[in-house]
Amino acid sequence: MDLITKLIEYLTDPKRHVSSKVIILIFLVLSAIFINDITGFTYYSNIENRISKIKDITELRRDSSLSASTKAKLIALETEVMNRKNIIEYMSSLAAEASNSMHGISFKYPKQAPDKHADVSEKPQIVVSSIVYPTAKSGFIHLMTSSGIYIIVGIILVPILLAASANSSLTDILGGLLILAVITFGLSWINYFLFGLIPQIGNSWKWNYYLNCVLQVLVMIFYYVLGSNVKTKA
Repeated sequence: MDLITKLIEYLTDPKRHVSSKVIILIFLVLSAIFINDITGFTYYSNIENRISKIKDITELRRDSSLSASTKAKLIALETEVMNRKNIIEYMSSLAAEASNSMHGISFKYPKQAPDKHADVSEKPQIVVSSIVYPTAKSGFIHLMTSSGIYIIVGIILVPILLAASANSSLTDILGGLLILAVITFGLSWINYFLFGLIPQIGNSWKWNYYLNCVLQVLVMIFYYVLGSNVKTKA
């Protein structure tokens, strides 16, 4: 208890640098993740919780008074409980999809008859006629069209921040990078979640991707106008 009390006093002490507090918080979070990984606490708790929910759903399905539509919804709910992913699992699958994203988009090239008089020393030029989008919704394409600008800007700001903080302490640099990462992740995730609520437009997800790009720009303009108004009032 004394250790926890001293830790709280350190984190709430206004005389302490914010960057040093951030470093301690990062260390505590990483330690918690490491201990959890060794013990498997959240993993086994998650499995136990899923089994409990599935048992409840199975028990409900045995009720003969339920209608066929209700039983079908319970079956769908059971599948949803089984396939539910936490944020770490979801981000891991998203990263795997990003690495294989080139397999999700294919290009169609128009076939041209060979020109007998063409110079063989020249390299053939291929003209892309159309892009074939994956029929299923792509989480990676959705992420880039809804939050790609934030991610790109965040990556560009990293070397700029490092160059500007050349004379700063290590804790200040790490603190600045952490703040940048939190802001980038937060803004990206808000767009990713909100735009994901939009149902499929037409028969292809590509219209949703186009709409995501437009909405992303509009949201950035909104943030800019909102920040300007707050600064003016201040």
